[in-house]
Amino acid sequence: MTAQKRVYDMTDRELRAYKRNKRRQREIRRRCLTIIATVCLVLIGALSYHAIQSNASTGQEEINFKYYKNITVQYGETLWDIADDYMDQDEYRNKAQYIAEVKNMNHLDDACSIKAGQKLIVPYYSNEFVK
Repeated sequence: MTAQKRVYDMTDRELRAYKRNKRRQREIRRRCLTIIATVCLVLIGALSYHAIQSNASTGQEEINFKYYKNITVQYGETLWDIADDYMDQDEYRNKAQYIAEVKNMNHLDDACSIKAGQKLIVPYYSNEFVK
């Protein structure tokens, strides 16, 4: 193997050939990088499309919207009875959590009891969208 000459020691012909060879190498390198970048973009796009499509297909389960209703407490009715009527099992862990939310919304403290004829705002969930 012969040692490569320094650029300063080359003749004009050798220098032109050297520069032409360097340009070719840069062009090949640039084409390879362009091809790699294009392939990566296509793969990212395909994977993103697949992820979006799979999320859309799994979204067939019911969507519940949260609404609020003004009710009048009936004689003998308790917060537990109201929870039985309006609580959605999927949205609350237990009745105590639902009752705590009702108390908070209506500014009822823990010692406060409800009375017949009293107006309360209660949350409920429905899969129907109401405008």
